[in-house]
Amino acid sequence: MPCTEAYRAHIMYTFNGYCKTVIRFAAINAWRDRSGWRQKEISLEYLTEEKFYPLGTTDEYFEAPYEE
Repeated sequence: MPCTEAYRAHIMYTFNGYCKTVIRFAAINAWRDRSGWRQKEISLEYLTEEKFYPLGTTDEYFEAPYEE
């Protein structure tokens, strides 16, 4: 089958449509994953204020390293 200009244009338009569809559904999946992560996240403010978890700790040997 000879490759005419109209056939090349048809292939180009078909491929462009395929790429747009794939990118669209990839974006939908990424948005769905992101919203799932957001529902499972716990805010840092909630952990520090409501549960009274310290943001950091200091080991005993770091409190006074020069005192012996």
